[in-house]
Amino acid sequence: MKSLAKNSIYNVIYTTANIIFPLLSSMYVSRVLMADGVGKVAYAQNIASYFVLLAALGIPVYGIRKIAAFQGDKKRTNQIFTQLFVINAISTVLSSAAYVIFIFAIKGSQKDVVLYLCAGLQLLFNFFNIDWLYKGKEEYEYITLRNIFIKIVSFIAILLFVNTKDDFITYAAITGAAQCGNYLFNIVHAFKFVNFDFSDFEINVHIKPLMILLAGMFLSTGYSMMDVTMLGSMGTNRAIGFYNNAHKAINVVVSACIAVSAAFLPRLSYYYIHDRKKMEELVGFGGQVITFCSLPVTVLIVMLAPDIMQLLFGAEFLPASTALRLMAMLIIVKTFGDLFCYQLIMATESEKKRLPAAAIATAANILLNGLMIPVWQEKGAAVASVISEIIVNGYQILYLRKIIHLPVSWKAISQGVIASAIMGVSIFFVMPLVEDLLFRCVACTLIGGCVYIVMNFIMHNHIVVYGANVVKKYLDII
Repeated sequence: MKSLAKNSIYNVIYTTANIIFPLLSSMYVSRVLMADGVGKVAYAQNIASYFVLLAALGIPVYGIRKIAAFQGDKKRTNQIFTQLFVINAISTVLSSAAYVIFIFAIKGSQKDVVLYLCAGLQLLFNFFNIDWLYKGKEEYEYITLRNIFIKIVSFIAILLFVNTKDDFITYAAITGAAQCGNYLFNIVHAFKFVNFDFSDFEINVHIKPLMILLAGMFLSTGYSMMDVTMLGSMGTNRAIGFYNNAHKAINVVVSACIAVSAAFLPRLSYYYIHDRKKMEELVGFGGQVITFCSLPVTVLIVMLAPDIMQLLFGAEFLPASTALRLMAMLIIVKTFGDLFCYQLIMATESEKKRLPAAAIATAANILLNGLMIPVWQEKGAAVASVISEIIVNGYQILYLRKIIHLPVSWKAISQGVIASAIMGVSIFFVMPLVEDLLFRCVACTLIGGCVYIVMNFIMHNHIVVYGANVVKKYLDII
């Protein structure tokens, strides 16, 4: 077995790389392709993602479990690998054929066809998508190093070959080729661990669980993908570009906030079986940590939205600041949802309850997008996205309240709200005093952060007091 600590470190590095490199690429590409070019590529990739999801058939999740289950049995591992590889090959052929038919039937111009073929490179090479093998084998070191290498190469390629606003097809090709590079490295490296074994070949046994996983993945990701899809059909490429980059900025913050409580799941699962009281205490503590982190960041995003969009993506994306402000609520909704919904749903083995929640959210998302996008474009899609997240998490919380007690610290919430409001006032007065864009963002963040911590310290916020005690003990030891 691999070292859990070592794997955790590599997983953090892997996650960090998946945040930093796409953000750096977007910062450069947005200034070159402008909003229209970014929107064209984002929409093509969005359409391709439906077919990629169909081709994957839930194997990325199912395969990890199956490979991990037979860690010590090389023959059975080879058989499982072979069976899932064949299933993946069949689903990839069918999905690729459907995608090609779609783009030639729906997309009229030759330039559109080329763009969609480039966006679909990941689908065409899905034959070799076997990350599930490496994760099941706990080969996180290989996955991380390979991922970073490919991302560096693709970033350099973007800098070299994407130089004008007409290079959007080149950008789509490089992005798609980068994923294909991951897949090709995978298959070459795979035979260090497995070989094809067609003895006792049986694929029917996998079909039902894969179909269930596929349905769940379609429902759980459908409402988040639908925003861009409907923007493309009822809005403009420019609106897609605005929405896409605002969403990327929010996802960076959400990923960072979620990382605070991401390690709770194994302990929650254990306590659910052995000690419900400790489980409630851990959930309560996690809720206070998330409250402390998410509220001030949300206020900061709302206050500095125009500066953030210009700093990250250029003045062309200044109009997207309204969408960014609207989506800032996702920081609170998604971080609380990750702990109180996703982690608790998984810990209590209630995964099936995610399906109706996602189905209702998808229906609401389609309805809201249909009503708001024609009027408000990317702003309407942002509102629909927030409401959909509230629905999917609200449904799960209502269910979870029936089986476990969900501790909520209203004291911590009130302290966070008061401190965040005062922080917002301090930022409001600092902003006009600083002209430089970067320095203004840094100054507001530092001053606002200090005000927020001081106010919480004055109100004896549990998290601040706990943190101060940890620091004091560390200094005493030194």
